[in-house]
Amino acid sequence: MEFWNSIGMTNIPTMLVVSEVPIAILVIIIIGSMIFIKNNKNAFFINFLIVFVGGLLLFLSTLLFYNQLITATLWMIIVGFSMYLPYIAFHALFFERWIAYFKIKSNIGFLMYVADAAGYLGSTLVLLFKNFNNTNYSWVSFFTFSAMITSVIIIILSIANYIYFKKLDKLQVA
Repeated sequence: MEFWNSIGMTNIPTMLVVSEVPIAILVIIIIGSMIFIKNNKNAFFINFLIVFVGGLLLFLSTLLFYNQLITATLWMIIVGFSMYLPYIAFHALFFERWIAYFKIKSNIGFLMYVADAAGYLGSTLVLLFKNFNNTNYSWVSFFTFSAMITSVIIIILSIANYIYFKKLDKLQVA
């Protein structure tokens, strides 16, 4: 609420519906279309591309917003999409395709629990830092800075994981 007020939004419930519903529909279409990829290896590696594109969109949109080349509303829509897409791809697809591709006898329950716990811990740490840090940041400045850091981490880790699993794939084939 404070964030939306700080960027000049007054009708926040309407804005949330207008911004979040298209994001959810687009993410569902993209993630749902992954069912058409029958080869687990291909789907597994496409997942890294989805996560990378999300990180890249987050980085570029935040850079454009910071330089006042896009509106705050458009930025929030792109940020929502670029963070929700990798999150859902990771939780819904990555673990399942990983287990299927490497033929691991298991299910995704524990992995999702650990990933969610890490996400909630991260959210808690962000709120603790923002609220109890001696430096006074505006929500917009804090969110912009956090989006840049998050995007760089997403990009680096998606590339590193892709390289790691490609090497592991070559070892498995050999």
